[in-house]
Amino acid sequence: MNEGNATQELINQIKFLEQQNDKLEKRLQVLEKSDKLQEYDKRYYAIYDQSPVGIATIDSFNGRFVEINRAYCDILGYSKSEILGMDFMQITHSEDLQEDLDNMERIRSGEIKSFRMKKRYIRKDGEIVWVSLTVVPLWSENTDPNFHIAIVNDITDSKRKEQALIKSEEKYQALVKNIPGTAYQFVLTTQNSFRFEYISENCINLFGYSAKEIIENPDLVFDHIPKPDAGVCQASCRLN
Repeated sequence: MNEGNATQELINQIKFLEQQNDKLEKRLQVLEKSDKLQEYDKRYYAIYDQSPVGIATIDSFNGRFVEINRAYCDILGYSKSEILGMDFMQITHSEDLQEDLDNMERIRSGEIKSFRMKKRYIRKDGEIVWVSLTVVPLWSENTDPNFHIAIVNDITDSKRKEQALIKSEEKYQALVKNIPGTAYQFVLTTQNSFRFEYISENCINLFGYSAKEIIENPDLVFDHIPKPDAGVCQASCRLN
């Protein structure tokens, strides 16, 4: 099961149990909870607290944490009591905050029913942690907004790898751009023709065509080679 399906299943379970609790509490006009309500409570908190992903219930107007599970606390590096005195704006990276607030406004207005985004939190120790955030409202249709569920998966490792790959690619492109000749990589297709997977921009100085033009039409590289030599060159490429 992929992350999106697993998250949606978790959301469905939590929302179902929330709804059951609400129904039972409305029926019970006494202070003591019935055995059935206690059973739902246990199931609800088991899912909530033992989940490997971070789950929090948040006030949809002031952003304050109302309930939070262990996994969420571990991601943020705060204790439960510390987080329950905070709002999500305090721990959200400044560059990601406006997008988060805009999405919350769209949920409250009814424009969207949920949203997902990648954002950064600032941990208690000052470290940046990347998460995949899913937000789903807990209020019923045609009722005033009150609380929402936030589900977070720590994606810091994958983000670091992604950023390292981007930096590596940037270094490679800078190196290729500054070499005096033309760097390229081509493959021989099943039709025994050529396809360039990559060719540096310096090719325009050698062939008179841009990298985009040559990638779209590989035969252009042979336009500047005398015909007898072009045939030899093509045959040599096929052998290699």
